[in-house]
Amino acid sequence: MCKDMPSFIAISETKLNDRSTTNISLEGYVLETKNSPTNAGGVGINVKENIDFSKRKDLEFDFEGTETCFL
Repeated sequence: MCKDMPSFIAISETKLNDRSTTNISLEGYVLETKNSPTNAGGVGINVKENIDFSKRKDLEFDFEGTETCFL
């Protein structure tokens, strides 16, 4: 594992949905996602395990074709 791991790794176009079985998690990180209702799109943020955070659903907004994830 890299000595100087980044605190956050953001991913766009995850192409995950509620039926996805793909595992895109990374060792040493916690993954938070906002899945797409389609077969495209979606976003994710990997957060280093030692960082205390909470997902902020109150800041999310949904426009057609747009997914957001706030921590």
